[in-house]
Amino acid sequence: MSRSTHGVAILLAGLTCLASVAWGQTLSARDSLERTVTLSGPARRVVSLNPSATESLFGIGAGDRVAGVTSYCTWPAEAARVPRVGGYTSESISLERLLTLKPDLVVTGGPVHVSLRKSLDSLGISYYVFEPSSVEQTLECLADLGVLTGTAEGAARSIAGLRRDLAEVTARVASIPAASRVRVFWEVYNEPLMTCGAPSFLHELITQAGGINVFAEMTQPWAIVSPEEAVRRAPQVILAADDHAPGFTAGDLARRPGWGTVPAVRTGRVYMLPADPVNRTGPRLGEGVRSIARALYPELFP
Repeated sequence: MSRSTHGVAILLAGLTCLASVAWGQTLSARDSLERTVTLSGPARRVVSLNPSATESLFGIGAGDRVAGVTSYCTWPAEAARVPRVGGYTSESISLERLLTLKPDLVVTGGPVHVSLRKSLDSLGISYYVFEPSSVEQTLECLADLGVLTGTAEGAARSIAGLRRDLAEVTARVASIPAASRVRVFWEVYNEPLMTCGAPSFLHELITQAGGINVFAEMTQPWAIVSPEEAVRRAPQVILAADDHAPGFTAGDLARRPGWGTVPAVRTGRVYMLPADPVNRTGPRLGEGVRSIARALYPELFP
């Protein structure tokens, strides 16, 4: 079964979650590492080590089950009242503090939590790896969390809302001819200069917003590129998240060697967008796509 088909199946299964538990059946979902996670019933105490997962848990109505988060889990406001277990990396997370919260499910990120997951394995603590790399995988992860926390109906509503938000943006830009679509350079980092390639979810968001990623041919999600090549590709708009390093105005970029000739710099179309909705694969991705589309086509998104 494909991951996409699995996501639909797991959501449908989740909608009968309460009935299943009544019969003493277990709950299962397949995480971002294609592991099958099995629980004897809905998780009641969840520790989330991934800000995107924390947003997702609250978004699907499982916020009352969140027993612990990291210091990077800043949204929604209710997350600020949840006990912290440390920072984002395995090294900065206190396993001892995590254990005192008595979780029946831990939601981790990807590679950054490898060593921590080894500890959870040795302790027999169930965990779900939340590391979607696309919009569709994000929806699948929302469905999975709905099953594992017994909030499948809330997950279904969140998924439907996100699909609706994305469809609205896509519909508004659908009539723009290919030749008239805005060419975009997304600056992920400045030293060294880094951007997003086709396998990244940022590339997908740019495309859904009606833009053309000038480095779409890159086969890595995050690629280092030369400043000279970025200039040569003449983007009409340059974007970055607002947690980018300081010094990201058109004037700042114009002081880079050769960048004064770039159309985006000449016309002042250099924008920082709110970081979390474009960086976190969760229920606010629709807001992220809309912010990108508004930067590219302000006349369509007043």
